[in-house]
Amino acid sequence: MLQRIGNLYRNLFRKDVVDGDLNKELHSCLEILTQEKIRQGMDSQEARRQARIELGGVEQVKEQVREIRAGALIQDLWQDLRYGARMLGRSPGFTLVAVLSLALVIGANSTIFSVLNPILFHSLPYDETNRLVVLSEIKIDQPDQQRSPTELTYSEWTRHAKTFEQMARVAPYLQEATIAARGLAEPGFFYRVSPTFFAVLGVEPQIGRTFTSEELSHRSGEPVLLSDSYWRRRFGADPGVLGEQMLVAGQVNVIVGVLPPGFRFRISSYSYRSREPHVWQSTNLAREPGAGRFLRPVARLKPGVSVQQARLELEAISRNLEETDSPADEGWRTDVQLLQDALFASWNDQFLLLSGIAVLVLLIGCANVANLLLARARRREKEISVRVSMGAGRLRLVRQLLTESILLALLGGALGLVLAFWGIALFVAVAPEWGPFAQEEVSINGTVLVFTAVVSLLTGVIFGLAPALRTSRPNLYESLKEGGRRSTGSDRPLLRNLLIVSEVSLTLILLVGAGLMVRSFMNLRQEDPGYDPSNLLRAQVFLQGFEYLTWPRTVERTLTPRVDRFWEELLERTEALPGVQSAAVSGRAVCWFQIVGQAPTPSHERPVIIYHAVSSGYFHTLGVPVVRGRPLTEQDIEGSRWVAVINEAAARRFFPDGDPLGKLVQLDFGRGPGGGLTVVEEPQSREVVGIVGDFEPGLYLRARPALYVPNLQHMKTFPSQGGTASVTRKDLFVRAASRPLSLKPAVERIIAEIDPDQTPSNFRAEEQMLSDSISYPRFWMRLFLIFATVAVMLVVVGVFGVIAGAVSERNHEMGVRMALGAQKKDVFVLVIKQGLKVTFVGLALGAAISLSLSRLLVSLRLPLYEVSPTAPLAYLLAALLLIGVALAACYFPALWATRVDPVVALKHE
Repeated sequence: MLQRIGNLYRNLFRKDVVDGDLNKELHSCLEILTQEKIRQGMDSQEARRQARIELGGVEQVKEQVREIRAGALIQDLWQDLRYGARMLGRSPGFTLVAVLSLALVIGANSTIFSVLNPILFHSLPYDETNRLVVLSEIKIDQPDQQRSPTELTYSEWTRHAKTFEQMARVAPYLQEATIAARGLAEPGFFYRVSPTFFAVLGVEPQIGRTFTSEELSHRSGEPVLLSDSYWRRRFGADPGVLGEQMLVAGQVNVIVGVLPPGFRFRISSYSYRSREPHVWQSTNLAREPGAGRFLRPVARLKPGVSVQQARLELEAISRNLEETDSPADEGWRTDVQLLQDALFASWNDQFLLLSGIAVLVLLIGCANVANLLLARARRREKEISVRVSMGAGRLRLVRQLLTESILLALLGGALGLVLAFWGIALFVAVAPEWGPFAQEEVSINGTVLVFTAVVSLLTGVIFGLAPALRTSRPNLYESLKEGGRRSTGSDRPLLRNLLIVSEVSLTLILLVGAGLMVRSFMNLRQEDPGYDPSNLLRAQVFLQGFEYLTWPRTVERTLTPRVDRFWEELLERTEALPGVQSAAVSGRAVCWFQIVGQAPTPSHERPVIIYHAVSSGYFHTLGVPVVRGRPLTEQDIEGSRWVAVINEAAARRFFPDGDPLGKLVQLDFGRGPGGGLTVVEEPQSREVVGIVGDFEPGLYLRARPALYVPNLQHMKTFPSQGGTASVTRKDLFVRAASRPLSLKPAVERIIAEIDPDQTPSNFRAEEQMLSDSISYPRFWMRLFLIFATVAVMLVVVGVFGVIAGAVSERNHEMGVRMALGAQKKDVFVLVIKQGLKVTFVGLALGAAISLSLSRLLVSLRLPLYEVSPTAPLAYLLAALLLIGVALAACYFPALWATRVDPVVALKHE
């Protein structure tokens, strides 16, 4: 026993004995001593106590040795860091190239993480967000299509569902309206919500109160809550604002509270940077029962209830409704999603692609720096061999080399963090104004700093491990002998070539993606919009107020004569402005379409067509060609025969075998039985008098069947607000001689003179509107081009480093070749072939990977317009570019090889 304790003491000071073995041995000695004392007559507890006392010295020595070892380890690490810094300082060129390469790839990853961080990793600013869910109905065969439940379905959910604490409803999109307060009217945005909405979220206002159900029965004014930013900007943060009246969309509202700072809500990822809600309006569903179909339910789960349990319960309730047996509801099912998941469900694939691109660039950067380290290792072989011959262990050498790699990565990470600031600004500049990237403020915060540090450390290990393991096994005989050629071994060129192959293959993937995006964008740019956008100004005018629109009953909307007079006066005065060639207005709605003479069908089973109420000069102002028949004229007024003009898409769909001119069509407005509303037919059928070319206000949009009617031929009473939008909410188009945006002040002045309460908004040049319509494809094209450019730069450095290192190692061979009669061009071609060989292998591998990923590109729904993911031209151009890059990278090493003096090379060897 004494001998075992003595061995235990000796092992405490041996570095090759790990703590686990010492603990096992110590425990074994403790058990032996305990058993001996038990045999001496002690009870078990006293025996173990005495044994612990006798071995206490070993424990004390063990702790002291552990502290000594920890101090020695810290001292060794500090020594490794200082030595690594000195070695990097002795190779400033290598250090600069390696740090810049790492800064590019780490900065790119930090930028992408900064963008995704507030979207994916930050919880919503509400209480217990893991219990907030969104309720909807989705189409079984097209899950992207969602709709809100009917009033009856929602009512049954609220009555019978036991898995929710409370339910509420909210409009899925911001609504635009004129907001007037304290004598000033301006365009703004508002959300419509049910009274229990803020209770579901668990949000309390900073002043005032939220909504109550009882107050909605009063017609004196519906309650609204102000956003904090609007309250401060418009009311100067006046706490006395409570109780004041304001107009929202022409309706009188009473301010009852102000929401807390920083409160934000959205139920859709599609929003705009420039659009934030000014007010939150409580919806009076008692007076607007049909509005419930356009409100999305949100709810809070009871504690311990899962999303799946809630979904199964709602599906069971829905199956019991007679409404689910109607044809209108076939193919739809109930869906429940966490609010956090519902926000970005349609963007998950794009987020995955964005992260994948960043990882690809990171791998290319790691391969590039690993190659630089392998090339540098040749110059350090003698140093490493001397250290090995003096007794340095392999583990010690690997640790030293990894320390240098991690130091490089940390320097690259620090510089990459600086580049990330510019990268974020660049990303925000190229990202479209709408979409998930416009939702949150993107910035460098503590989470991003931690991410950058972790990525830097992992990167240092990834690119430094293979070179460290290879370099720590030097060939002592070749390295130390005087005049030796310092061969790096037969496996090192193979490893370096494999790294180049991986770089080229990964870069080809990015280049193919960039080529596809460029081709798709070019196809969009060359697309004919179907009209002339040059020198065309567009603005939106939304007539609001009871002088234009009344609803004497619960659902119907009645237009007043002042609506038509407003548009006539606006067009007359606008066309009289200097520099204006023509002007027109257009309002839009959706209606059901029936050809007179065909077998009648229920309204909700009829095809849907886009309904445009336009002024007589609409087609002339926009430059839309009339293919057949005639356009709408000033003679098409209310008392004349009602007429319509259709586009070519409608002619192809509804009249495939006949001539549409002269045919009669019947239009119906309403929301059908599913919305609980009646369907109203127009008072008379319309005669199709013309066919115009297809056009849409966006290059990325396919023309849909559309019908154009005269601005003065419309119903006076619509069954819902949807139909009235074509008459009260219109786009104003002004054809200018030049500089269309210069007309904005004059148009605003005219509208203010006609009606001071109406405020136009969204003044845009139509050419800019068309450019913005393809902002999403432009964003992905720019993103792929940026990352592909970084990857190509890294390939240039990688190929150059490998070929330059190979030429340096083969100086003796080149000298022998030239001494035996080889021409300089032969040596030049030999070096070029070496570079192209690894390049072609990388191209073949990259092409195979890209083709295998082509289906993934389709599934990710990239904006590829009339281009296939397997388009041969994209692969060919990407391959030719990489071949050209490889030739450029090999040129100077090949030139240096031709300048080798055979005599000097042979004498040196």
